[in-house]
This record gives sequence, structure tokens and C-alpha cells, in this order.
Amino acid sequence: MSRRPRPHVSQETLHIAREYLEHRGYTVLDSNSRQSPVDLVAQVDDLFVFFTVKTLPDTRALSNYATDRQKVQIRKASARWLQAHPEITEPGGLRFDSIAVTTTDTGRVMRIDHIEGLY
Repeated sequence: MSRRPRPHVSQETLHIAREYLEHRGYTVLDSNSRQSPVDLVAQVDDLFVFFTVKTLPDTRALSNYATDRQKVQIRKASARWLQAHPEITEPGGLRFDSIAVTTTDTGRVMRIDHIEGLY
């Protein structure tokens, strides 16, 4: 079985996703620069949302990355994050989303897709 290439996520893409979320009322709590499938952690009201962020040439490809293995990895990473933040005692809920930033060949942002509950 061949492995799918991992989509690229740059600091610029994370910045675009962060601004997108903040503009929509989310508070970004963490931006992951370590090796983890969770790129951003945000809160809206009492809901905690764990995000993967992808730069893709075509958002239709995003569903190709939502494998069962990836879902398990994201849920484990989110559990580790919650354990590392004991100040969060009773989250009102958890959700696992993805943001896909679609760009042109020159890097101009064409589209941002926020897919709730992908994982």
C-alpha cells in the first residue's frame, strides 16, 4: 500500500488559518510547531476545537487525508494536549476540524474551507 504524500503546512498557512478563526470568534489557544497532527487548538464559547491545517491545490483532496489512522492520531494528540493543560477541567465539548487553504501556483490564497467534524 503506498503512502499518501503529507500536505504541506507552512507558518504562513497557519497564520492564515489563525486569522480566519479569530475573525469568526474563535480564540486560538495553541499553535503547534512540533510533530503532531494537530496544528491549532481553539475555543469558541465552551467548545474546544482541534484543527489540522492543510495547504492543498484542490480542497476535494482533503477527504483523502481523513483516514482512520489519522483520526486516531488526532484524538490521541488532543488527549495529550488536554492532559498538558490541567486548567481546562471540564470542556463543554470537543470537536475535530480541518482547515484547507487552497492556493494558486504563485501562492495567492484562492479559498479557505473550514470543515467541521472531519475527524
